[in-house]
Amino acid sequence: MRRRLSLITLSLIAATGLTAFGSAPVQIRRETPPGEGVICAWAIYSFASDVVERCPSDVSPGMKAELKRSVERLDAYVRANSEITQDQFDQFKREQANVGRPEAEICRANADEGLIEAMTRMPVEELRSYIDGITARPGRPTWGTCL
Repeated sequence: MRRRLSLITLSLIAATGLTAFGSAPVQIRRETPPGEGVICAWAIYSFASDVVERCPSDVSPGMKAELKRSVERLDAYVRANSEITQDQFDQFKREQANVGRPEAEICRANADEGLIEAMTRMPVEELRSYIDGITARPGRPTWGTCL
């Protein structure tokens, strides 16, 4: 039976710096092209911000505020660095970021998976620094990788 790695598992692997073989982290760094990973982060953090605002959680007020600021910064970056229309913007938020889904649906899924709480345990400064990095240079927003 094939096991599916959940987003949480992948995040934990990335956070610990372990490779698939359990060895020490590989220290290969490359210059990330401007805009790479912005769309991925935009989807994830838009959803996370929506969930923590509408669902009961133990997420700190500081992290809730930082998530909101992060989404505002990503929104502004996408608008400034693409030709996205308002309709496309709204469609992305609904379809890719699941913003505005029924509360019962997103709150139940979050409670079952614990995804948002796990993700929001990072220090506020770490989230801010990550968003600083991916929005620092103008460039076409792409999915790239953000996990």
